[in-house]
Amino acid sequence: MMAITSLVFVIPMTLAISFIPGANHSGYSGPALAFMIIFVPIMYLVMGYVTTAIACAIYNFTFKFVGGIEYETVAENV
Repeated sequence: MMAITSLVFVIPMTLAISFIPGANHSGYSGPALAFMIIFVPIMYLVMGYVTTAIACAIYNFTFKFVGGIEYETVAENV
């Protein structure tokens, strides 16, 4: 899901880079742009998974000391 979501940002940025004057001379040619469209969502997926795993580990470690989050609601009589 994260890889698909990243395409919302990758595709417009790729198109914007392709319209920069002189982009073909600086290495952002067709194959480089195609590589970016494939590589960036995969890296977004991997980094999202790793950071989520680290955040969950930190939460599980600190849960013993903090006690977690509690939320209560009370119904109003209307």
